[in-house]
Amino acid sequence: MIKLARRERGLQQMRLDTARTHFIPYRFGVGDADRQRHADLYALIGQIPDAARVVSAEWIVPQVSSRAYTYALRDSVFDAEYMLISYDARADELVNIRDALGSGTFGVVEERGLYVLAKRGYPGDNNAAVLAKLKDP
Repeated sequence: MIKLARRERGLQQMRLDTARTHFIPYRFGVGDADRQRHADLYALIGQIPDAARVVSAEWIVPQVSSRAYTYALRDSVFDAEYMLISYDARADELVNIRDALGSGTFGVVEERGLYVLAKRGYPGDNNAAVLAKLKDP
C-alpha cells in the first residue's frame, strides 16, 4: 500500500512531456537550447578528420560511432587522436579527462557551450581553464 502511494505521488509530480528513465528524466520535444547544443557538438565533430580515432563522453559516443575507432572515456583514452568531452561528464570519465588534460597529453583545440574538443599533442594553453570548469558529479 505504501509503495503504491509513493508511486502515485511520483506520477502526479511528473510533467506530461517528461518520462523517467534509468539515469535521467527524458524530456520530449526539441527547444532552442537543444538546437544550440546540437550545433555546438557538430561544429566540434566537423573539425575531426574522418579517419581519426576519437575518445568521448558516454553521451557523445553515439554521435561519432560510425568511425572505425571510437572509445568511451569511462575506460581510457587509449590511442585516440581526439577527445570530445562534456562539462557534465560522469565521475568515471573525469578521471581520464583530468589525466589527459592535466598531463598535457591532449590540448584543448576549442570549447563550445557544454563541449570541448582536445587533440593529442596540441598545445595545452587552454587546458587549465577547462580543467577549472569541470565539476565532480
